[in-house]
Order: sequence, then C-alpha cells, then structure tokens
Amino acid sequence: MTGGIKPVDIIVPCLNNLQYTRKCYERLKKNTQISFKLTFVDNGSRLPTQNYLKN
Repeated sequence: MTGGIKPVDIIVPCLNNLQYTRKCYERLKKNTQISFKLTFVDNGSRLPTQNYLKN
C-alpha cells in the first residue's frame, strides 16, 4: 500500500435526460472535497446525452 488515499469510485446510471446528467456532473465536481473517479453508465440514451458523455 502506498499510504495515499485512493479516489472514491462514483457510478451513475443514466438514460436520456441530459439536463440532469449535466447537473449531476457539475455538482459533484463543485461540491465534492475528496478525489473521485466518476463513471456514467449509459443505458441507451439518445444522441444529445450520448454526445455529452463522450466528451
């Protein structure tokens, strides 16, 4: 063990609703005080949400 604190994994399922997906990401980035690795699991969203998640 290196002694460093490992980042927390946060896994968020999503299906369409780009507005809430974007808010979730922005709020986690703004309000989380610890190191984290964020993974969105897309369950077949339409193009706007797919494109956002790719970037």
